[in-house]
Amino acid sequence: MFLGAGEAGLGIGDLIVSGMVKEGLSLQEARQRCWFVDSKGLVVKSRTDLTGHKLRYAHDHEFLPDFLAAVEALKPTAIIGVSGDPGIYAAHSGSHGQIQRPAHGFFPVEPHLQYRVYGRRGL
Repeated sequence: MFLGAGEAGLGIGDLIVSGMVKEGLSLQEARQRCWFVDSKGLVVKSRTDLTGHKLRYAHDHEFLPDFLAAVEALKPTAIIGVSGDPGIYAAHSGSHGQIQRPAHGFFPVEPHLQYRVYGRRGL
């Protein structure tokens, strides 16, 4: 599951899909294994606000309004955090432990943290 469906998240998703296709999955099968949550909720086909680049990852699933609801319903095995909203994962996984760490890990890539740490130089 991707927390963030902007250019970074979708680009990483495309790379992961390419790897799955090289391992033998069809393009459609590979995309069906990638779920995205943006600022408005789970990326699903019933949403009317999706742009073309998000549509290729939209699933036939009920709409879920936020990250926590999506994690509870889908139980992802890994989460890739690429949200432009700094600290959004921590807000749901802090000391109260609302979100359990996925089996294969959480990989935060928060652009705001990178900017504060590395300034304009980037990583």
